[in-house]
Amino acid sequence: MEGAKKALIPMTFDDILTMPTTSPRFIKTHLPLSLLPPTLLNNNKMVYITREPRDVVVSFYYHTKLMRIMNDEPDFKTFWKFFKNSEVIWAPFFQHVQEAWVQRNHPNLLFLFYEDLLNDLRGNVQRVAEFFGKSLTNEQLDELCEHLTFDNFKKNKAVNLEDMIKTGVFSKDGAFIRQGKSGSWRDHFDPEMTLEADRWISENLQNTDLRFPNMES
Repeated sequence: MEGAKKALIPMTFDDILTMPTTSPRFIKTHLPLSLLPPTLLNNNKMVYITREPRDVVVSFYYHTKLMRIMNDEPDFKTFWKFFKNSEVIWAPFFQHVQEAWVQRNHPNLLFLFYEDLLNDLRGNVQRVAEFFGKSLTNEQLDELCEHLTFDNFKKNKAVNLEDMIKTGVFSKDGAFIRQGKSGSWRDHFDPEMTLEADRWISENLQNTDLRFPNMES
């Protein structure tokens, strides 16, 4: 029972300190670079992934409902205002992304867009392999890409966290791996919200060359 409880607790900094010191170690975080050790990129490799902000808020909305840290009262339009005003965890969105974007040419950081992974999974798997100094045969690349298709990813118990639903941590009304596509924000934004998002995105991209793939209204 104790082991089951421990498996449900997210990894803490103390857990990281007790991990074996031999490489490789894989650590996942949603924290921005400014809240990570300032020398992180000196000796460690980081893959940073972001996606179209309107799709992010849709995904985050369902994730928040799934984790039951929000009651059923806030509809999506209300949640969108929370997100836009940086009144959710891991906000503000653009500052988070821009901190990584300015480091995109650092040899130990690989900056990826989610949309590029959807458009060219094989090419980006190859990029990640090369970033980590790994060589893959064509057969290994084919096998890995098949393993990473959305349908297989959603069925993979190592990542879909279905045990969280069984134990009651997650709601039974959703799935951790939901749709895996780009552009679903159009099914959630009304014309007023779309105009708000256009202004919000434009204002936050004014002083940067950061641009998201396939960005359009």
